[in-house]
This record gives sequence, C-alpha cells and structure tokens, in this order.
Amino acid sequence: MIEIGYIALTLVVAVLLIWAFASGQQKMGTSNSLTNRRTLSVALGISLWLIYAAILGFSGFLQDFSLPPRVALFLIIPMFVFTGVVLYRNRESKMLEAIPLSWPIYFQSFRILVELLLWRSWKIGVVPYHVTFEGFNFDVFVGISAVLMGLAVFQFKWLGQRSLLIWNYLGLFILGTVVATFMTIVFFPAIWGESSSPMSPEFGSFPFVYVAGFLMPTAVFVHIFSLLQLRKRV
Repeated sequence: MIEIGYIALTLVVAVLLIWAFASGQQKMGTSNSLTNRRTLSVALGISLWLIYAAILGFSGFLQDFSLPPRVALFLIIPMFVFTGVVLYRNRESKMLEAIPLSWPIYFQSFRILVELLLWRSWKIGVVPYHVTFEGFNFDVFVGISAVLMGLAVFQFKWLGQRSLLIWNYLGLFILGTVVATFMTIVFFPAIWGESSSPMSPEFGSFPFVYVAGFLMPTAVFVHIFSLLQLRKRV
C-alpha cells in the first residue's frame, strides 16, 4: 500500500505543476491554442522523466549503493541542472508575474505527505529512522509552515511578503540537510555509528525513486521559482 501512496503523490504533484503552468499561460494572455501546445509539451516532458525514473527503478540499477552514487548521477544532478537552466533562462519571464505569489508557498505543503510516507517506509523497514521526522529529517516542518506562512502573509496579513524570502532560503537549507542525511547514511554510515548502511536497497526501486528523482527536486524548483517571483515583485 505504501507504494500506492508514493505513486499517487507523485502524480498529484505532477498534475499540479502542469495545471499551474497552464493557468500561468492563461493569465499572461496567451492564446488558447498556444497555451494548449505549451502545456502539452510540459506534460510530455514530465511524463517522459517519470517514465525514465520508473525504468531505472524497475531495472534494479539504482539499488546498488556503492560509489559513485547512481541516484545522484542519474536522477538528482540531471534534475538540478534542468532546474537551473530553465529558471535562469526564464528569470525575466512574465510567468513570474502571472502566477500568484501564494501558489508556490502553499504548494510546498506536499512535503508533509512526503514525510508521512517516509515515516511509514521506516515502519516497514525500507528506510532507517534517521531520514524521518523521528530522526534527523525536519522537512515536515517546512511543509507545515508552508500553510502557516501562506495564511499569515496572504490571508491575515500578519507578516509582510518579504518574510517569504527568509522562509524560502530556510526551506532550501533544511532540504539540503535532508539530502546530506540521506547521502551520509547510505555512503558514510560510520558518521551515524553504523557499521553498514541501514538503508534498504528497496529504496532504489520503483516507486521510491520518485523521492530523489522528482519530489525533492520539485521542492527545490518551487523554492527558487518563488525567490525569483519575490525578487521582481516585493
């Protein structure tokens, strides 16, 4: 059942990204035909990436946790390069103004579900407790604070929009610590007092690969997108 959770969350996040892109195009005044073509291209790109990650997951290739790190080389780094190139090339795009500032903030609440899935994965022996909120993964607080910050800034006006700059940077920092925790528990378990990695090779299979191969990079993408928005509009 946990596998269904990962697949469902991945699909929901993908659909939300596609929907947000289409909505942004419409708010920009793009014609319906051009919006449809561009949205189809985005949907196709995301679909191909998810299929690629799934193939790697089913192949067993990523279940080898020896160095060099295959997950990083074949999933994380390509996604980070894509994020950097796309956002840099579109840093002056009208899309940054078309999409409401609140959308990327509330969007990050999906990380609550990611952390709940990781917690459940620990319970069934797929991941060690270190990478859950019962260990050293504090990303769940970013997901919870996404809702709180959205309400405080946009609903109740308790905080100014500039506070979102700090929040985004903090979210990226916490995400970085999570990645570091995953990497060290897999490749340098001695740091955690373990003689060998307690991470199950199953975490390198489908659909667990979507954590590193899609959900985490998406969180980074949305944080940077929000920062670019704030740079232009706050």
